Amino acid sequence: MNQISKVILRDRMYNPSELSIRIESLIEEKNLNNLTEFIACHGTSSIMNDIYGENIIDESLEKSHLYNSYLEALNSGIENKNFKVAYKIREDMAIRITDHIYVCRIADDAIVDNKRIVPWYCMESEIYIADTWWEEDDEILNDFTAISYIDFIVKYKMY
Repeated sequence: MNQISKVILRDRMYNPSELSIRIESLIEEKNLNNLTEFIACHGTSSIMNDIYGENIIDESLEKSHLYNSYLEALNSGIENKNFKVAYKIREDMAIRITDHIYVCRIADDAIVDNKRIVPWYCMESEIYIADTWWEEDDEILNDFTAISYIDFIVKYKMY
């Protein structure tokens, strides 16, 4: 089993095909070799708009309202209107636990050399699977990775 880590997810869904096409078109435009060249060539504001559909006014992502909202969720561990808190259990999957349990598919948004522009993760989908009942996050995560799907369904009364 991979190491489970807490991650921050953007509170919106991204079409994986559109993300890939947008990223590829910007990379192929100038034959860029690394993330620094990519950012220098296109600019953060343009990249955020062209790839993610985010309107970042500042040329620096770190100065934007969206980034501050991300830091708020990261530092507090509490979801806000822009970001959700989840547990990354695979490169392409996270489990979000509130009063409910959700499986979230993480979008592949690597730019150059598997490096990404944003520090948060983007979701392709989010599916409700059960309620948390009285269980703690650690137990739910352990059950999700250790017991059978049928046993998980029964334990968390998902039927």
